[in-house]
Formats: sequence, C-alpha cells, structure tokens
Amino acid sequence: MILKREDMKNYFFKDEKISYIEIRKSEDNNLRYKEHFHCEFSIGALIKGTTILSFENKKYHLNKNELVVFNPFELHSCNPYKKQKRSYYMMYVDTQWLFNLQKNIFEVNEFIPIKSAIIKSEKYYSKFIFLCEKIIDSNVLYLEQEALLEEFFSEIFINFLDKKRKKETFEIEKLKKAKKYIEKYFYKNITLFEISQHCELSPYHFSRSFKKAFGISPHKFLMNMRIEKAKKLLKEKNIVDVAYEVGFYDQSHFHKVFKSYTAATPFEYKNYTPNF
Repeated sequence: MILKREDMKNYFFKDEKISYIEIRKSEDNNLRYKEHFHCEFSIGALIKGTTILSFENKKYHLNKNELVVFNPFELHSCNPYKKQKRSYYMMYVDTQWLFNLQKNIFEVNEFIPIKSAIIKSEKYYSKFIFLCEKIIDSNVLYLEQEALLEEFFSEIFINFLDKKRKKETFEIEKLKKAKKYIEKYFYKNITLFEISQHCELSPYHFSRSFKKAFGISPHKFLMNMRIEKAKKLLKEKNIVDVAYEVGFYDQSHFHKVFKSYTAATPFEYKNYTPNF
C-alpha cells in the first residue's frame, strides 16, 4: 500500500493492486477549497463536524449519516461551517471500473450517473466508513477489500439507480477451477483479478457467482483454507513460523483470525490434549 502524507492529519491512500480507487482521510481540517471537479466518481462522508456543500448554485449542510456523491466533472465545493474543524473520508473511483460493475448488474451501454448529490442513509453511511477503514488497513486481504468494494457500489447502484437488473448466470466448471486456484495459493495475498483471469471469468461477475455456487465468498474460503492448514502445521512447528507460512505477517492478526474460526488461540490449540 502506498501512503502519501500531506501532514500529520491528512492522508492519501493508494495501492497499485486496487489502483481504481484512492482514499483521502482528513482529520480536524478547516481548510477551504475553490469550486472544482474530479475526473473520477467521488463519494465521501463526514466523521465529525459539519460541511457546507455548494452544488448546482445551491448550498446544503452535510452532516453525519449522509453521503456526498459527485459524478465525474460535476463542479462543487465542500467547506467548513463557520471555520469549524471537520474530519472526513473521500473516495475517488475510476469511472471505467464502475461502468464495468454496472454492466454486470444492468443492461447499460455507458456509465449511468447518480442524480442526487446527497444520500441520506445511516445504513450506507456506516457501510462506507467501514469500507474506507478496511481499505486502509494493511492486514486486510485484497480479496476482502475488493469484495467489499463491489458489494458496496453494487448496492448503491441497485438502490439509487432506476434500472432493471439483468438475470445473473454462472459457469460451475470455471468456478471449480477458481476454487482450486485459491486452494493452491491460499498463503498469498491474491486478488480477484488474478483468480478471475485464471478461470476466464469477469472479475465483476466472479465474486457473487462463487458465493452462489459454493455458499461462501472467495475471501472467506481463502481464510478458512489458511486456518485449516495452520491447524495441521501447529502440530509440528512453532506459532510464529506457522503464521508466516499460511500468509499472516502480523501475529496479533493471526491470533484474532484463528480464534474466530476455532474458538481457541493458536497456543491453546497447539497445546490442547483431549482427555478420554
């Protein structure tokens, strides 16, 4: 992950593996901005404070539990209310990636913009904050990050675009091929793009199809594979080596994930002797 720092409280997050998004996190910022646009689709939310949104010659008070959405090239400005400090997330998303996602859901020939600049929804506000936190967390696998991105924007389009959904289909043999690929490379931080290329499926179609076919998401299947392999290795190797071998580079993260799947810590599992 690449982190660009403006100062101690303002960051830009970008990763070449998921290069179609960029996230800005700004804390306690009362800087003012000129009216501007972005070439990408942009979406944001306040963590605290209030913002005055100027859009289409109108002004709006933007607060928590609201999302602000701008289609590419829409002029706008978001500035502090009475010079008060605010904290927020902004996410900039490549329009082509979003269009490919829309094509997988609807019958469309071009990117369909969202009409409203403000989405008032506590549910999607919370999901967006959660999504941003997952993207900037270096312990989160690409598979989970990509799945969360697709899920979030799919839901936004399904709920806020007036379009009829097309029927979904999937090819079981190609999905079985993808399953074997994950089984082989479970210890790596593989991406949806890598897996979908291997099984010759669209990355925008693969994740949901995999879950429909096997009842589990690709990310959860990979994590389950890691824990099953770790359980076997713990019988003969130390915990640190096992964590590294199955793909965890942070011991506390390995401990947390292992316990969530087994209801025991790696140490407890390794040293457990049943009494018969």
